[in-house]
Amino acid sequence: MIYNLFSFNRTIKNRTFFAFLFIIFTGSVLLNFMLHISLSFTLMREGWDERIVEHINRHLLDFGVLITLVAIIVLTVIALYLSKGITSPFKKLTDGMRDLADNKWSTRIEVGKYDEIIQLAKGFNYMAMNIEKTLQDLESSKEYEESILSSLPSVLIVVSNCLNVLSNNTAFDRLSNQYPTLSMSSFTEQLEEEMIRNLETGERISKEIIVMPEGSNARIIFSAVITRIREHSSLDVEERPSVLLTLTDITEQRMMKELISQSRQDWEDTFNTIPDIITIHDKDYNIVQANLAAKNTLNLPFLDPHKTAKCYKFYHGTDNTPEGCPSCECYSSSEPATFEIFEPHLNKYLEIRSIPRINNSSEVIGLIHIVRDITQRKQIEEERNRLNEAIKKAKTEWELTFDSATEFILLIDKDLRITRCNRCFSDFINKPVHEIVGRQCTDFFPDAYGDIHQIKKRYEETGDFLTNAEVHTKSGRWLYLNHQPIHDIKSRTLHSVLIATDITDLKEAQQKNRESAIELKSKVDDLEKFYDMAVGRELRMKELKKEIKQLHHQLKKTREKTYAKE
Repeated sequence: MIYNLFSFNRTIKNRTFFAFLFIIFTGSVLLNFMLHISLSFTLMREGWDERIVEHINRHLLDFGVLITLVAIIVLTVIALYLSKGITSPFKKLTDGMRDLADNKWSTRIEVGKYDEIIQLAKGFNYMAMNIEKTLQDLESSKEYEESILSSLPSVLIVVSNCLNVLSNNTAFDRLSNQYPTLSMSSFTEQLEEEMIRNLETGERISKEIIVMPEGSNARIIFSAVITRIREHSSLDVEERPSVLLTLTDITEQRMMKELISQSRQDWEDTFNTIPDIITIHDKDYNIVQANLAAKNTLNLPFLDPHKTAKCYKFYHGTDNTPEGCPSCECYSSSEPATFEIFEPHLNKYLEIRSIPRINNSSEVIGLIHIVRDITQRKQIEEERNRLNEAIKKAKTEWELTFDSATEFILLIDKDLRITRCNRCFSDFINKPVHEIVGRQCTDFFPDAYGDIHQIKKRYEETGDFLTNAEVHTKSGRWLYLNHQPIHDIKSRTLHSVLIATDITDLKEAQQKNRESAIELKSKVDDLEKFYDMAVGRELRMKELKKEIKQLHHQLKKTREKTYAKE
């Protein structure tokens, strides 16, 4: 009980509380005593009765005691509140330290109001942050080391000075999972002499061993490295880690060596079967290696590394490098170059690609020449150039014919848009060509095509446009339209050609002919009427003559009868 009271009194909160109580109590007693003495002295000096003065002092004392008790209670509450505000940050700090002691390293505290306490809290948080970071670094370092050890493909075995296996990494576990009959003794028994020698001399020893797990046809080749583990003087034990065995599976490396050897042979075979000329040069223009095509084409001798075989002698037939050779410039520029030349020495067109050989110090140590005989290609290119010239000439002639034609010629796509027109049509509608191209041909020949939707529908159904039509333009001209589609070899419509011929003169001649025919017909009708009238009159005259003749005959008979009677 005494110890608890002692520890209770030693806290800041309790000390602050008792200090407030002591100050309040002492101040109240002194204030009441001074007030009592001062009031008594004043009243007695004024001649008051001693009993009345004592009675007043007694009442004042009671009232003072009451006020003192109330003040003590109020100030005690205030003191408790203030002491709690002062000691609360220290309690948070104490709780934070307990959390750190419980390995809660992410603990942080936040306090305010007082600069000293804020600095103390910042110091605590900084300490906790550094501790947490240090532990995280240690954990990360441990995980990093463990991950390195577990990810190493080599088997690591720690052996004591008594040649007993103390530990191993996960690589051996993976190996034992693959070969369950494989044990540590499969390695240590073969390396026992080397481990003893390492313990005696500390010498680093390398050796290759072959392990054949029981019940398996596998034959695994390991490269074993035996190294000494540094002894710690603090380890005062009879058996301690002394030797580290590093076992690396080199079975695949052996296979890779064989594959590399075979690949080299395959590369040489491929190198010699390439039809292009390939030569490898050193920095002194000597050919150090060449494929079979180069040896046959350039008539190369046997390439002896101790003899010179200058490239310019076999490529160009000269005793020095040719002036302005692009390949020679690669030595200084370190950039590949590709060029075409006609080589009179070989009587061939050659395409040469020169590639610099660069070492690890970025220095050019030679060149690789890849040379292709392009004589046949050059001949084909020359023939193609001649054909292109002929095509250009034909195109020029066609364009001249196209623009000089008196008919209107338009190229139209399947949407009836004008893609090209000749100069005659441009002059006819008095618009430049660039304002015509891209517009619908119905804009210029609306009477010939009518509804464009019907035309497109007809094209989709029949694959054809309007073929022939006569159009009377607003300017009074007559045009004859001939619209023919152009198809590719798969019968797909590429575009169509619209040829418009000015038939105004023909139409006017036809109109004059029609008018002349009408006038001629009218005259023929008049002649026919006149003829009919003349013929009718002639026939009537003949009938009258016949009737007159008959009348004369009858009159003659009548006269004869009359004469006979007489």
